[in-house]
Amino acid sequence: MWAVLPGKLLPWRQSDMTLCIAAACRQKDESRIVLCSDMKIGTWAAKAEIGFKMRWARANWPALISGDMSKAARLVKTFSNYLNGIELNSDNVFDAMQGAANIFREKLADDIVRRNFGISYEYLRKNKGKIPAAKVVETYAQISEIDSGVEMIVAGFIKSEAYIFVVERDCSVEHRSNFSSIGTGAYIAEPALYQRGQHLGMPLGKTLYHTYEAKRLGQIAEGVGWFTVIMAIAPPKNGEIRYFTVSEKTKEFLEEKYKEYGLKPTTDLDWEAEGEKPENGG
Repeated sequence: MWAVLPGKLLPWRQSDMTLCIAAACRQKDESRIVLCSDMKIGTWAAKAEIGFKMRWARANWPALISGDMSKAARLVKTFSNYLNGIELNSDNVFDAMQGAANIFREKLADDIVRRNFGISYEYLRKNKGKIPAAKVVETYAQISEIDSGVEMIVAGFIKSEAYIFVVERDCSVEHRSNFSSIGTGAYIAEPALYQRGQHLGMPLGKTLYHTYEAKRLGQIAEGVGWFTVIMAIAPPKNGEIRYFTVSEKTKEFLEEKYKEYGLKPTTDLDWEAEGEKPENGG
């Protein structure tokens, strides 16, 4: 669907500039993962706080998504189709995550080839000698610079050990031991988590606050919504992942703690630094 403005033809594509966070921690002797996101989605023309950004990358493995929502749905489906056929363990989980991302990259490459030539990527690889070399080189250059327009965090447990993976826009996959964030607010949220020294051995309660604080600070970034969804997941029991969603009452408590421990205004700081001079005397 396309939106028409005077002199312009713009894609009416649902997308979002967002903030999603995952942080590993512990509750007593058991691993936990805190998941947090805003809810803002929309188009170039309008946005609203109506988007739930958690999906399922695989049974018992939730995912948080950021970017073009239609592409994000395709990415999630690619992961679920691939990963649900694999019994994940500590030996294969890294390759499995990258394998799913590679399949998605192949799909994006196929999109480029079909747009350029009207043929499949597989056909091009087998018959590129039949096509003008300059056009083939140009197409392969486009493929090498693929930007999916979407990021994703995939989190879950293997034998009670927490795993957090990030799927980047170029379809590379990174493993994060302690925490990760995606979206436009990530550049603010991740330094805040580093500043707090957030790590996988930290208690759940403190991690909930650190994650909430990072999200609140990240709201200054373009496109990050004010509404916060925050939950914690625990290793599966009886084949089902366990989770609890933080209530509005608990979020009010976290907001109180944010006002107590978060950045403070400097309106009362009256300091002119009189007499201070550069060391060179200039």
